[in-house]
Amino acid sequence: MTTFGLQWTPARAVLVIILITSGLYLGSFSVPFFWDDDVLIVNNPHIRSLENPNRFWAKPFWELVSAEHKERDKPNRHIMYRPLVMFSFALDYWLYGLWAPGFHLTNLLFHLAVLLLAFALARKIVGGDDCELAALAILLFAVHPVMTQAVTWIAGRSDLLCALFVLGGIYLFHLCEERKSYGLAVLLAMPCFFLALLTKEVAILFPFLLMATYRDPLANKKRIVSLILLCPIPLAAYSYLKRAASSGSPLWDSGEALWSHLSALLKGTTAIFRYLYTLLVPTGLRLSYQELSQKNLELFPWDWFFFPFLAALLFFCLWQWRKRHALAFVPFWFVLPLLPITNGVLFKGLWTQFAERYLYLPSIFFFLLPLGLISKFLEKHPQWRGKVGRALLLFVLLLGLLTMQRNGLLQDPVALWQAELKASPNNVEALSNLAINLCRQGKAEKGIVHLRKLCLLTPNSPLAWNNRLLAAVDCEFLDEAKLSYERARRLAPKQTLPSVNYALLLLRKGNYVKARGKLAEALRIQSNNRQALLLLAHCYLGEKRPKEAKGVLLKILSLWPKDPEARELLTAAEASLTQKAG
Repeated sequence: MTTFGLQWTPARAVLVIILITSGLYLGSFSVPFFWDDDVLIVNNPHIRSLENPNRFWAKPFWELVSAEHKERDKPNRHIMYRPLVMFSFALDYWLYGLWAPGFHLTNLLFHLAVLLLAFALARKIVGGDDCELAALAILLFAVHPVMTQAVTWIAGRSDLLCALFVLGGIYLFHLCEERKSYGLAVLLAMPCFFLALLTKEVAILFPFLLMATYRDPLANKKRIVSLILLCPIPLAAYSYLKRAASSGSPLWDSGEALWSHLSALLKGTTAIFRYLYTLLVPTGLRLSYQELSQKNLELFPWDWFFFPFLAALLFFCLWQWRKRHALAFVPFWFVLPLLPITNGVLFKGLWTQFAERYLYLPSIFFFLLPLGLISKFLEKHPQWRGKVGRALLLFVLLLGLLTMQRNGLLQDPVALWQAELKASPNNVEALSNLAINLCRQGKAEKGIVHLRKLCLLTPNSPLAWNNRLLAAVDCEFLDEAKLSYERARRLAPKQTLPSVNYALLLLRKGNYVKARGKLAEALRIQSNNRQALLLLAHCYLGEKRPKEAKGVLLKILSLWPKDPEARELLTAAEASLTQKAG
Protein backbone atom coordinates (compact mmCIF):
# COMPACT_ATOMS: atom_id res chain seq x y z
CA MET A 1 0.00 0.00 0.00
CA THR A 2 1.41 3.41 -0.98
CA THR A 3 -0.32 5.82 1.38
CA PHE A 4 1.88 8.77 0.44
CA GLY A 5 2.91 7.71 -3.05
CA LEU A 6 6.53 6.95 -2.06
CA GLN A 7 6.54 3.28 -3.20
CA TRP A 8 8.40 2.10 -0.06
CA THR A 9 8.76 -1.60 0.68
CA PRO A 10 9.64 -2.69 4.26
CA ALA A 11 13.26 -3.36 3.26
CA ARG A 12 13.57 0.03 1.54
CA ALA A 13 11.97 1.76 4.54
CA VAL A 14 14.46 0.15 6.94
CA LEU A 15 17.36 1.17 4.71
CA VAL A 16 16.13 4.78 4.51
CA ILE A 17 15.69 5.00 8.30
CA ILE A 18 19.18 3.61 8.97
CA LEU A 19 20.99 5.74 6.37
CA ILE A 20 19.29 9.06 7.21
CA THR A 21 19.62 8.61 10.98
CA SER A 22 23.27 7.50 10.75
CA GLY A 23 24.11 10.43 8.49
CA LEU A 24 22.50 12.95 10.83
CA TYR A 25 24.28 11.64 13.91
CA LEU A 26 27.75 11.38 12.40
CA GLY A 27 28.26 14.90 13.75
CA SER A 28 27.72 13.61 17.28
CA PHE A 29 31.07 11.78 17.04
CA SER A 30 32.81 15.15 17.39
CA VAL A 31 30.95 16.01 20.62
CA PRO A 32 33.26 15.76 23.66
CA PHE A 33 32.31 14.46 27.08
CA PHE A 34 30.26 17.14 28.87
CA TRP A 35 27.98 17.74 31.87
CA ASP A 36 27.38 14.46 33.78
CA ASP A 37 29.67 12.58 31.35
CA ASP A 38 32.60 13.88 33.40
CA VAL A 39 31.23 12.35 36.60
CA LEU A 40 29.87 9.09 35.18
CA ILE A 41 32.68 8.35 32.72
CA VAL A 42 35.77 10.57 32.62
CA ASN A 43 36.44 10.72 36.39
CA ASN A 44 34.71 7.49 37.40
CA PRO A 45 37.06 4.75 38.73
CA HIS A 46 34.23 2.20 38.87
CA ILE A 47 34.08 1.80 35.08
CA ARG A 48 37.83 1.33 34.64
CA SER A 49 37.63 -2.45 34.87
CA LEU A 50 35.21 -5.26 34.07
CA GLU A 51 36.53 -7.32 36.96
CA ASN A 52 34.03 -8.02 39.75
CA PRO A 53 30.91 -6.92 37.81
CA ASN A 54 28.83 -7.56 40.95
CA ARG A 55 29.76 -4.06 42.15
CA PHE A 56 27.41 -2.56 39.55
CA TRP A 57 24.50 -4.33 41.23
CA ALA A 58 25.54 -3.56 44.79
CA LYS A 59 25.05 0.22 44.85
CA PRO A 60 22.60 2.86 43.56
CA PHE A 61 23.50 4.65 40.33
CA TRP A 62 24.92 7.85 41.86
CA GLU A 63 26.97 5.92 44.42
CA LEU A 64 29.01 4.34 41.60
CA VAL A 65 31.15 7.44 41.05
CA SER A 66 34.43 8.68 42.49
CA ALA A 67 34.60 9.61 46.17
CA GLU A 68 35.05 13.27 45.26
CA HIS A 69 31.96 13.35 43.05
CA LYS A 70 29.77 11.60 45.61
CA GLU A 71 29.89 14.95 47.35
CA ARG A 72 27.86 16.57 44.56
CA ASP A 73 24.41 17.90 45.41
CA LYS A 74 22.38 14.90 44.24
CA PRO A 75 19.15 14.69 46.26
CA ASN A 76 17.81 11.25 47.18
CA ARG A 77 20.61 9.52 45.30
CA HIS A 78 19.38 6.12 46.54
CA ILE A 79 16.28 6.34 44.29
CA MET A 80 18.12 5.67 41.03
CA TYR A 81 19.17 2.06 40.59
CA ARG A 82 20.49 1.55 37.04
CA PRO A 83 23.28 -1.07 37.11
CA LEU A 84 22.93 -1.97 33.45
CA VAL A 85 23.64 1.61 32.35
CA MET A 86 26.83 1.80 34.40
CA PHE A 87 27.90 -1.63 33.13
CA SER A 88 27.47 -0.40 29.55
CA PHE A 89 29.81 2.52 30.34
CA ALA A 90 32.36 0.06 31.74
CA LEU A 91 32.08 -2.09 28.61
CA ASP A 92 32.60 0.97 26.40
CA TYR A 93 35.65 1.98 28.46
CA TRP A 94 37.07 -1.53 28.02
CA LEU A 95 36.59 -1.19 24.24
CA TYR A 96 37.51 2.47 23.64
CA GLY A 97 39.14 3.91 26.76
CA LEU A 98 38.20 7.58 27.04
CA TRP A 99 37.69 7.94 23.28
CA ALA A 100 34.38 9.82 23.12
CA PRO A 101 33.45 8.78 19.52
CA GLY A 102 33.34 5.14 20.66
CA PHE A 103 30.73 5.97 23.31
CA HIS A 104 28.76 7.96 20.72
CA LEU A 105 28.87 4.98 18.35
CA THR A 106 27.31 2.77 21.04
CA ASN A 107 24.55 5.32 21.62
CA LEU A 108 23.86 5.52 17.89
CA LEU A 109 23.65 1.73 17.59
CA PHE A 110 21.16 1.61 20.46
CA HIS A 111 19.15 4.38 18.77
CA LEU A 112 19.07 2.45 15.46
CA ALA A 113 17.97 -0.73 17.26
CA VAL A 114 15.12 1.19 18.90
CA LEU A 115 14.06 2.56 15.49
CA LEU A 116 13.93 -0.89 13.89
CA LEU A 117 11.85 -2.32 16.75
CA ALA A 118 9.58 0.73 16.67
CA PHE A 119 9.07 0.34 12.91
CA ALA A 120 8.13 -3.33 13.32
CA LEU A 121 5.64 -2.50 16.09
CA ALA A 122 4.24 0.51 14.21
CA ARG A 123 3.42 -1.77 11.27
CA LYS A 124 1.51 -4.08 13.60
CA ILE A 125 -0.41 -1.15 15.13
CA VAL A 126 -1.46 0.49 11.84
CA GLY A 127 -1.81 -2.74 9.87
CA GLY A 128 0.97 -4.72 8.24
CA ASP A 129 0.26 -3.47 4.69
CA ASP A 130 0.64 0.23 5.50
CA CYS A 131 4.44 0.35 5.40
CA GLU A 132 4.81 4.01 4.39
CA LEU A 133 2.74 5.36 7.30
CA ALA A 134 4.76 3.39 9.85
CA ALA A 135 8.10 4.22 8.20
CA LEU A 136 7.47 7.97 7.96
CA ALA A 137 6.24 8.12 11.56
CA ILE A 138 9.40 6.43 12.86
CA LEU A 139 11.62 8.47 10.53
CA LEU A 140 10.14 11.72 11.89
CA PHE A 141 10.88 10.49 15.41
CA ALA A 142 14.41 9.43 14.41
CA VAL A 143 15.41 12.83 13.00
CA HIS A 144 13.60 15.02 15.54
CA PRO A 145 16.06 17.44 17.22
CA VAL A 146 14.60 16.84 20.70
CA MET A 147 16.07 13.31 20.60
CA THR A 148 19.63 14.64 20.48
CA GLN A 149 19.74 14.91 24.27
CA ALA A 150 19.13 11.17 24.61
CA VAL A 151 21.32 10.11 21.67
CA THR A 152 24.20 12.63 21.53
CA TRP A 153 24.60 13.13 25.27
CA ILE A 154 26.34 9.95 26.41
CA ALA A 155 24.89 10.11 29.93
CA GLY A 156 21.41 10.07 28.36
CA ARG A 157 21.91 6.39 27.49
CA SER A 158 19.44 5.24 30.15
CA ASP A 159 16.57 6.48 27.95
CA LEU A 160 17.90 4.57 24.93
CA LEU A 161 18.36 1.32 26.84
CA CYS A 162 14.98 1.58 28.55
CA ALA A 163 13.21 2.11 25.21
CA LEU A 164 15.22 -0.72 23.64
CA PHE A 165 14.21 -3.31 26.25
CA VAL A 166 10.60 -2.11 26.50
CA LEU A 167 10.09 -2.29 22.73
CA GLY A 168 12.07 -5.52 22.51
CA GLY A 169 9.88 -7.18 25.13
CA ILE A 170 6.67 -5.98 23.46
CA TYR A 171 7.82 -7.13 20.02
CA LEU A 172 8.83 -10.59 21.28
CA PHE A 173 5.50 -10.96 23.07
CA HIS A 174 3.60 -10.13 19.86
CA LEU A 175 5.81 -12.45 17.81
CA CYS A 176 5.23 -15.41 20.12
CA GLU A 177 1.51 -14.72 20.43
CA GLU A 178 1.15 -14.84 16.63
CA ARG A 179 2.52 -18.39 16.85
CA LYS A 180 0.21 -19.21 19.79
CA SER A 181 3.26 -19.75 22.06
CA TYR A 182 2.13 -17.92 25.17
CA GLY A 183 4.57 -19.71 27.45
CA LEU A 184 7.46 -18.64 25.23
CA ALA A 185 6.02 -15.10 25.13
CA VAL A 186 6.27 -14.89 28.92
CA LEU A 187 9.77 -16.42 28.98
CA LEU A 188 11.11 -13.93 26.42
CA ALA A 189 9.28 -10.78 27.54
CA MET A 190 10.02 -11.30 31.24
CA PRO A 191 13.83 -10.77 30.96
CA CYS A 192 13.23 -7.70 28.77
CA PHE A 193 10.94 -6.23 31.44
CA PHE A 194 13.57 -6.93 34.11
CA LEU A 195 16.42 -5.46 32.05
CA ALA A 196 14.33 -2.36 31.29
CA LEU A 197 13.79 -1.84 35.03
CA LEU A 198 17.58 -1.98 35.49
CA THR A 199 18.02 0.95 33.08
CA LYS A 200 15.28 3.40 34.10
CA GLU A 201 12.49 3.49 36.68
CA VAL A 202 9.76 4.40 34.18
CA ALA A 203 10.01 0.85 32.79
CA ILE A 204 7.63 -0.17 35.58
CA LEU A 205 4.88 0.78 33.08
CA PHE A 206 5.92 -2.02 30.69
CA PRO A 207 2.77 -4.18 31.22
CA PHE A 208 0.47 -1.22 30.50
CA LEU A 209 2.44 -0.22 27.40
CA LEU A 210 2.29 -3.82 26.18
CA MET A 211 -1.49 -3.93 26.68
CA ALA A 212 -1.85 -0.61 24.82
CA THR A 213 -0.48 -2.10 21.60
CA TYR A 214 -3.58 -4.33 21.25
CA ARG A 215 -6.90 -3.17 19.81
CA ASP A 216 -8.76 -5.39 22.31
CA PRO A 217 -6.24 -6.22 25.07
CA LEU A 218 -8.69 -8.19 27.26
CA ALA A 219 -10.27 -10.29 24.52
CA ASN A 220 -7.83 -13.19 24.82
CA LYS A 221 -7.83 -15.08 28.13
CA LYS A 222 -4.43 -16.70 27.46
CA ARG A 223 -2.96 -13.24 26.89
CA ILE A 224 -4.36 -12.01 30.21
CA VAL A 225 -2.93 -15.02 32.05
CA SER A 226 0.43 -14.46 30.34
CA LEU A 227 0.50 -10.82 31.45
CA ILE A 228 -0.34 -11.81 35.02
CA LEU A 229 2.50 -14.34 35.00
CA LEU A 230 4.86 -11.86 33.35
CA CYS A 231 4.86 -9.14 36.02
CA PRO A 232 5.56 -10.51 39.54
CA ILE A 233 9.02 -12.07 39.10
CA PRO A 234 10.78 -9.08 37.42
CA LEU A 235 9.17 -6.63 39.85
CA ALA A 236 10.08 -8.73 42.90
CA ALA A 237 13.66 -9.26 41.71
CA TYR A 238 14.11 -5.57 40.91
CA SER A 239 12.62 -4.46 44.25
CA TYR A 240 14.88 -6.87 46.17
CA LEU A 241 18.05 -5.74 44.37
CA LYS A 242 17.23 -2.07 44.67
CA ARG A 243 16.37 -2.27 48.35
CA ALA A 244 19.57 -4.22 49.06
CA ALA A 245 21.66 -1.69 47.10
CA SER A 246 19.96 1.23 48.86
CA SER A 247 20.68 -0.27 52.31
CA GLY A 248 17.03 -0.58 53.18
CA SER A 249 15.99 2.90 52.02
CA PRO A 250 12.33 3.06 50.94
CA LEU A 251 11.74 2.11 47.32
CA TRP A 252 9.00 4.66 46.80
CA ASP A 253 8.20 7.99 48.41
CA SER A 254 5.17 7.93 50.66
CA GLY A 255 6.11 10.39 53.38
CA GLU A 256 4.81 13.65 51.95
CA ALA A 257 1.41 15.18 52.62
CA LEU A 258 -1.49 14.47 50.30
CA TRP A 259 -1.55 18.11 49.21
CA SER A 260 2.09 17.88 48.09
CA HIS A 261 1.22 14.91 45.90
CA LEU A 262 -1.83 16.69 44.49
CA SER A 263 0.21 19.83 43.74
CA ALA A 264 2.87 17.74 42.01
CA LEU A 265 0.20 15.93 39.97
CA LEU A 266 -1.38 19.20 38.82
CA LYS A 267 1.99 20.74 37.93
CA GLY A 268 2.94 17.50 36.20
CA THR A 269 -0.12 17.70 33.99
CA THR A 270 0.93 21.19 32.92
CA ALA A 271 4.43 19.86 32.21
CA ILE A 272 2.97 17.21 29.89
CA PHE A 273 1.48 19.95 27.71
CA ARG A 274 4.86 21.70 27.78
CA TYR A 275 6.39 18.46 26.48
CA LEU A 276 3.80 18.39 23.70
CA TYR A 277 4.62 21.97 22.73
CA THR A 278 8.36 21.19 22.68
CA LEU A 279 7.76 18.23 20.38
CA LEU A 280 5.60 20.23 17.98
CA VAL A 281 7.73 23.42 18.06
CA PRO A 282 11.35 22.21 18.45
CA THR A 283 13.03 25.63 18.65
CA GLY A 284 14.97 27.16 21.51
CA LEU A 285 15.87 23.70 22.85
CA ARG A 286 17.90 23.55 26.07
CA LEU A 287 19.69 21.00 28.20
CA SER A 288 18.50 22.24 31.58
CA TYR A 289 15.03 23.56 32.45
CA GLN A 290 15.54 24.17 36.17
CA GLU A 291 12.56 26.48 36.49
CA LEU A 292 10.37 23.47 35.58
CA SER A 293 11.10 21.25 38.57
CA GLN A 294 9.15 19.66 41.37
CA LYS A 295 10.87 22.08 43.74
CA ASN A 296 8.68 24.81 42.24
CA LEU A 297 5.16 23.62 43.06
CA GLU A 298 3.40 26.96 43.19
CA LEU A 299 0.04 26.43 41.50
CA PHE A 300 -1.35 28.78 38.86
CA PRO A 301 -4.92 28.95 37.48
CA TRP A 302 -4.01 27.10 34.28
CA ASP A 303 -2.66 24.17 36.32
CA TRP A 304 -6.25 23.44 37.37
CA PHE A 305 -7.43 23.59 33.75
CA PHE A 306 -4.94 21.17 32.20
CA PHE A 307 -5.70 18.26 34.55
CA PRO A 308 -9.42 17.82 33.63
CA PHE A 309 -8.53 18.46 29.99
CA LEU A 310 -5.97 15.64 30.02
CA ALA A 311 -8.37 13.34 31.87
CA ALA A 312 -11.07 14.03 29.27
CA LEU A 313 -8.60 13.34 26.44
CA LEU A 314 -7.58 9.98 27.90
CA PHE A 315 -11.23 9.05 28.50
CA PHE A 316 -12.00 9.86 24.88
CA CYS A 317 -9.08 7.68 23.73
CA LEU A 318 -10.35 4.74 25.78
CA TRP A 319 -13.86 5.27 24.41
CA GLN A 320 -12.55 5.17 20.82
CA TRP A 321 -9.98 2.42 21.49
CA ARG A 322 -11.58 -0.40 19.47
CA LYS A 323 -12.93 1.79 16.66
CA ARG A 324 -9.79 3.83 16.01
CA HIS A 325 -7.03 2.02 17.85
CA ALA A 326 -4.10 3.39 15.83
CA LEU A 327 -5.18 6.97 16.63
CA ALA A 328 -6.33 6.45 20.24
CA PHE A 329 -3.17 4.51 21.07
CA VAL A 330 -0.81 7.48 20.46
CA PRO A 331 -2.07 9.89 23.20
CA PHE A 332 -2.15 7.01 25.68
CA TRP A 333 1.43 5.96 24.91
CA PHE A 334 2.58 9.59 24.98
CA VAL A 335 1.04 10.52 28.34
CA LEU A 336 1.53 7.33 30.34
CA PRO A 337 5.38 7.32 30.55
CA LEU A 338 5.39 11.04 31.36
CA LEU A 339 3.13 10.70 34.41
CA PRO A 340 5.67 9.21 36.90
CA ILE A 341 8.40 11.51 35.58
CA THR A 342 6.40 14.71 35.87
CA ASN A 343 4.53 14.29 39.15
CA GLY A 344 7.03 12.41 41.30
CA VAL A 345 4.37 10.75 43.45
CA LEU A 346 6.26 7.46 43.36
CA PHE A 347 9.80 8.60 42.59
CA LYS A 348 10.73 11.45 44.91
CA GLY A 349 14.33 11.39 43.72
CA LEU A 350 13.34 12.22 40.13
CA TRP A 351 12.69 15.83 41.02
CA THR A 352 13.27 17.26 37.52
CA GLN A 353 9.87 17.62 35.89
CA PHE A 354 11.17 18.62 32.49
CA ALA A 355 14.06 17.33 30.42
CA GLU A 356 14.07 16.78 26.67
CA ARG A 357 15.48 13.27 26.96
CA TYR A 358 12.38 12.21 28.92
CA LEU A 359 10.46 12.54 25.62
CA TYR A 360 12.39 9.69 24.01
CA LEU A 361 10.15 6.75 25.00
CA PRO A 362 6.81 8.66 25.01
CA SER A 363 7.25 10.15 21.53
CA ILE A 364 8.36 7.02 19.64
CA PHE A 365 4.93 6.52 18.06
CA PHE A 366 3.75 10.14 18.31
CA PHE A 367 3.77 10.86 14.59
CA LEU A 368 1.41 7.96 13.87
CA LEU A 369 -1.41 10.27 14.95
CA PRO A 370 -0.90 13.22 12.55
CA LEU A 371 0.14 10.91 9.72
CA GLY A 372 -2.89 8.71 10.35
CA LEU A 373 -5.17 11.74 10.04
CA ILE A 374 -3.40 12.77 6.84
CA SER A 375 -3.82 9.25 5.44
CA LYS A 376 -7.59 9.46 6.11
CA PHE A 377 -7.67 12.68 4.10
CA LEU A 378 -5.71 11.05 1.26
CA GLU A 379 -8.18 8.15 1.09
CA LYS A 380 -10.83 10.68 0.06
CA HIS A 381 -8.49 12.80 -2.08
CA PRO A 382 -5.94 10.39 -3.66
CA GLN A 383 -4.80 13.03 -6.16
CA TRP A 384 -2.87 14.72 -3.32
CA ARG A 385 -0.74 11.69 -2.44
CA GLY A 386 2.37 12.65 -4.39
CA LYS A 387 2.39 16.25 -3.16
CA VAL A 388 1.78 15.29 0.47
CA GLY A 389 4.49 12.61 0.30
CA ARG A 390 7.04 15.11 -1.02
CA ALA A 391 5.97 17.69 1.59
CA LEU A 392 6.52 15.14 4.36
CA LEU A 393 10.00 14.35 3.04
CA LEU A 394 10.77 18.10 3.10
CA PHE A 395 9.58 18.19 6.71
CA VAL A 396 11.94 15.30 7.49
CA LEU A 397 14.74 17.33 5.88
CA LEU A 398 13.88 20.38 8.00
CA LEU A 399 13.93 18.39 11.23
CA GLY A 400 17.20 16.79 10.11
CA LEU A 401 18.79 20.21 9.60
CA LEU A 402 17.70 21.25 13.10
CA THR A 403 19.22 18.03 14.47
CA MET A 404 22.52 18.70 12.69
CA GLN A 405 22.53 22.25 14.04
CA ARG A 406 21.93 20.94 17.57
CA ASN A 407 24.74 18.40 17.27
CA GLY A 408 27.01 21.19 16.01
CA LEU A 409 26.19 23.29 19.08
CA LEU A 410 26.94 20.38 21.40
CA GLN A 411 30.47 20.17 19.96
CA ASP A 412 31.42 23.39 21.78
CA PRO A 413 30.50 23.17 25.50
CA VAL A 414 31.17 26.89 26.10
CA ALA A 415 28.85 27.98 23.27
CA LEU A 416 26.30 25.42 24.46
CA TRP A 417 26.13 26.71 28.02
CA GLN A 418 26.22 30.32 26.85
CA ALA A 419 23.10 29.57 24.80
CA GLU A 420 21.53 28.00 27.88
CA LEU A 421 22.27 31.13 29.92
CA LYS A 422 20.84 33.36 27.22
CA ALA A 423 17.55 31.46 27.47
CA SER A 424 17.61 31.38 31.29
CA PRO A 425 20.09 33.87 32.88
CA ASN A 426 19.78 32.44 36.40
CA ASN A 427 20.04 28.77 35.44
CA VAL A 428 22.31 27.27 38.11
CA GLU A 429 23.38 24.24 36.01
CA ALA A 430 24.28 26.49 33.07
CA LEU A 431 26.30 28.91 35.22
CA SER A 432 28.23 26.08 36.87
CA ASN A 433 28.98 24.19 33.64
CA LEU A 434 29.89 27.31 31.67
CA ALA A 435 32.36 28.32 34.36
CA ILE A 436 33.90 24.82 34.51
CA ASN A 437 34.37 24.68 30.74
CA LEU A 438 35.86 28.19 30.62
CA CYS A 439 38.38 27.11 33.26
CA ARG A 440 39.25 24.03 31.22
CA GLN A 441 39.96 26.25 28.23
CA GLY A 442 42.37 28.34 30.31
CA LYS A 443 39.86 31.18 30.82
CA ALA A 444 39.54 30.88 34.59
CA GLU A 445 39.22 34.64 35.10
CA LYS A 446 36.07 34.62 32.94
CA GLY A 447 34.83 31.48 34.62
CA ILE A 448 35.13 32.88 38.11
CA VAL A 449 32.78 35.75 37.19
CA HIS A 450 29.99 33.24 36.57
CA LEU A 451 30.87 31.33 39.74
CA ARG A 452 30.51 34.48 41.83
CA LYS A 453 26.99 34.87 40.47
CA LEU A 454 26.36 31.18 41.14
CA CYS A 455 27.35 31.59 44.79
CA LEU A 456 24.97 34.53 45.10
CA LEU A 457 22.13 32.42 43.70
CA THR A 458 22.97 29.32 45.76
CA PRO A 459 24.82 30.57 48.88
CA ASN A 460 24.25 27.29 50.74
CA SER A 461 25.62 24.99 48.03
CA PRO A 462 29.05 23.55 48.92
CA LEU A 463 29.47 22.48 45.28
CA ALA A 464 29.13 26.10 44.08
CA TRP A 465 31.72 27.34 46.57
CA ASN A 466 34.08 24.49 45.75
CA ASN A 467 33.86 25.23 42.01
CA ARG A 468 34.61 28.87 42.81
CA LEU A 469 37.58 27.69 44.87
CA LEU A 470 38.87 25.66 41.90
CA ALA A 471 38.65 28.71 39.62
CA ALA A 472 40.39 30.87 42.25
CA VAL A 473 43.17 28.28 42.42
CA ASP A 474 43.63 28.47 38.63
CA CYS A 475 43.68 32.29 38.78
CA GLU A 476 45.86 32.20 41.93
CA PHE A 477 43.46 34.55 43.74
CA LEU A 478 44.58 33.71 47.26
CA ASP A 479 42.01 35.81 49.17
CA GLU A 480 39.09 34.54 47.10
CA ALA A 481 40.32 30.96 47.41
CA LYS A 482 40.51 31.33 51.19
CA LEU A 483 36.96 32.73 51.35
CA SER A 484 35.61 29.96 49.13
CA TYR A 485 37.44 27.29 51.13
CA GLU A 486 36.06 28.55 54.44
CA ARG A 487 32.47 28.69 53.15
CA ALA A 488 32.68 25.23 51.54
CA ARG A 489 34.16 23.71 54.72
CA ARG A 490 31.50 25.34 56.87
CA LEU A 491 28.68 24.06 54.66
CA ALA A 492 30.09 20.53 54.25
CA PRO A 493 32.67 19.71 56.94
CA LYS A 494 32.90 16.07 55.83
CA GLN A 495 33.89 16.86 52.26
CA THR A 496 37.51 16.53 51.19
CA LEU A 497 37.42 18.63 48.01
CA PRO A 498 37.72 22.09 49.64
CA SER A 499 40.80 21.13 51.67
CA VAL A 500 42.47 19.42 48.69
CA ASN A 501 41.82 22.31 46.31
CA TYR A 502 42.96 24.97 48.77
CA ALA A 503 46.09 22.90 49.47
CA LEU A 504 46.81 22.91 45.73
CA LEU A 505 46.94 26.71 45.69
CA LEU A 506 49.12 26.83 48.81
CA LEU A 507 51.45 24.30 47.18
CA ARG A 508 51.75 26.49 44.08
CA LYS A 509 52.57 29.46 46.28
CA GLY A 510 55.34 27.44 47.97
CA ASN A 511 53.61 27.39 51.37
CA TYR A 512 54.28 23.70 51.98
CA VAL A 513 53.59 23.68 55.72
CA LYS A 514 50.07 25.12 55.41
CA ALA A 515 49.40 22.92 52.39
CA ARG A 516 50.28 19.83 54.42
CA GLY A 517 47.92 21.01 57.14
CA LYS A 518 45.00 21.21 54.72
CA LEU A 519 45.88 17.83 53.23
CA ALA A 520 45.94 16.34 56.72
CA GLU A 521 42.33 17.60 57.09
CA ALA A 522 41.33 15.79 53.93
CA LEU A 523 43.14 12.56 54.88
CA ARG A 524 41.47 12.51 58.29
CA ILE A 525 38.13 12.41 56.46
CA GLN A 526 39.27 9.96 53.78
CA SER A 527 42.59 8.25 54.39
CA ASN A 528 42.91 6.83 50.85
CA ASN A 529 42.18 10.03 48.93
CA ARG A 530 44.46 9.70 45.91
CA GLN A 531 44.62 13.40 45.05
CA ALA A 532 45.43 14.38 48.64
CA LEU A 533 48.19 11.76 48.83
CA LEU A 534 49.74 12.91 45.54
CA LEU A 535 49.75 16.54 46.68
CA LEU A 536 51.29 15.48 49.99
CA ALA A 537 54.10 13.76 48.07
CA HIS A 538 54.59 16.98 46.06
CA CYS A 539 54.84 18.92 49.34
CA TYR A 540 57.52 16.61 50.71
CA LEU A 541 59.51 16.81 47.48
CA GLY A 542 59.21 20.61 47.55
CA GLU A 543 60.55 20.62 51.12
CA LYS A 544 63.48 18.39 50.05
CA ARG A 545 62.17 15.46 52.10
CA PRO A 546 62.35 12.58 49.57
CA LYS A 547 62.19 9.84 52.21
CA GLU A 548 58.74 10.96 53.42
CA ALA A 549 57.64 11.49 49.80
CA LYS A 550 58.71 7.94 48.92
CA GLY A 551 56.64 6.53 51.80
CA VAL A 552 53.52 8.35 50.61
CA LEU A 553 54.07 7.28 46.99
CA LEU A 554 54.55 3.63 47.94
CA LYS A 555 51.20 3.80 49.73
CA ILE A 556 49.58 5.20 46.57
CA LEU A 557 51.10 2.45 44.43
CA SER A 558 49.92 -0.21 46.87
CA LEU A 559 46.37 1.05 46.24
CA TRP A 560 46.74 1.95 42.53
CA PRO A 561 49.70 -0.07 41.17
CA LYS A 562 49.54 1.41 37.65
CA ASP A 563 49.22 5.08 38.64
CA PRO A 564 51.57 6.88 36.16
CA GLU A 565 51.90 10.12 38.17
CA ALA A 566 52.85 8.25 41.34
CA ARG A 567 55.46 6.20 39.45
CA GLU A 568 56.98 9.35 37.96
CA LEU A 569 57.16 11.05 41.37
CA LEU A 570 58.63 7.91 42.94
CA THR A 571 61.43 7.94 40.36
CA ALA A 572 62.15 11.57 41.25
CA ALA A 573 62.11 10.80 44.99
CA GLU A 574 64.49 7.84 44.59
CA ALA A 575 66.84 9.95 42.43
CA SER A 576 66.84 12.62 45.13
CA LEU A 577 67.63 10.01 47.82
CA THR A 578 70.48 8.62 45.70
CA GLN A 579 71.87 12.12 45.22
CA LYS A 580 71.73 12.76 48.97
CA ALA A 581 73.43 9.46 49.73
CA GLY A 582 76.17 10.29 47.21
